[in-house]
Amino acid sequence: MADNKIDFVVTYIDGTDQEWLARRNAALGVSNEAGNGEDRYRQWDNFKYWFRGVENFAPWVNKIYLVSDTKVPEWLNLDNDKLVVLRQEDFMPVELTPTFNSISIEFFFDRIPGLSEQFVYFNDDMYLTKPTQPEDFFVNGQPREFGVLGMVQPYGVLESIYANTVALINQKFDKRAVIKQNFNKFFNLKYGIDNIRNAFLYGGDRFTGFKTHHLTLSLLKQTYREVWETYASELKWDVEYKFRDRNQFTSWLLRYWQLATGNFVPQHRNFGKFFESSIENLSTIKTAIVTGKYTVVCLNDNDKIDYDDYVTIKETIISAFEQLYPNQSSFESEKN
Repeated sequence: MADNKIDFVVTYIDGTDQEWLARRNAALGVSNEAGNGEDRYRQWDNFKYWFRGVENFAPWVNKIYLVSDTKVPEWLNLDNDKLVVLRQEDFMPVELTPTFNSISIEFFFDRIPGLSEQFVYFNDDMYLTKPTQPEDFFVNGQPREFGVLGMVQPYGVLESIYANTVALINQKFDKRAVIKQNFNKFFNLKYGIDNIRNAFLYGGDRFTGFKTHHLTLSLLKQTYREVWETYASELKWDVEYKFRDRNQFTSWLLRYWQLATGNFVPQHRNFGKFFESSIENLSTIKTAIVTGKYTVVCLNDNDKIDYDDYVTIKETIISAFEQLYPNQSSFESEKN
């Protein structure tokens, strides 16, 4: 690949933005399916540590594209040469905006003006906690990924969306043929004990799913082109949903496509760790942050956290981030 630049794309929502909340609530109406709750937008006041992580541990990144349809933090240095702030209408078809469905937004990232062919997608709850190299995300133009199989059990909204997406993959790919053609990518020492999972799920010609790693996604714009060309009719109506719906396909279709086409390089199973934010997990989360045990940690919110626990968890996490990267980054304004 002639151009080896790698960009980062990160999505951000300020759940305290009253104008955005009014638009969201007016559009939401009486529907409030799981996955659309307010816990998805709660403010943890730690987004500046996302930028500190990037500056400390991925200084090689080309550009950072911040996608937000709310106000951005006052501390953000908009004059930083690496930073580009975008709203939905800057890259999505205008007739689809505004949308409050991350799935719809994610299916159009390839249309971001100036975005490099190789890019890494972050949610704003995913943080770099140790030094990285470009090869941690792409190797010779191929995304780093976990070629680990899974089993989708469609009992809730999100699980149903994943099942719908696997069904799309099964329309085009034979599982056994895919694994045979890419054997060393699905059975690899980097997966450790997960190789047993792959052996157990190897039988049959249909995928039952892929193991969910709620971490960064290494994506190619070429993948978008291939997926849109293959599933044009399905995606046309999929992106029209303003909120998540159990009948949708997830944008993880892009990840699944890269796995099914064998267009990936195996990622180490300890590359990152997903945590549900809770009092019970708090000590483990703090240790993971301050020790840099993982390259990426994801700190997921959930609707089971009451206010007192929220305050305790928030203060502890911020304290841990201050230990890991205490110095202000160039993405923070001097007055911060």
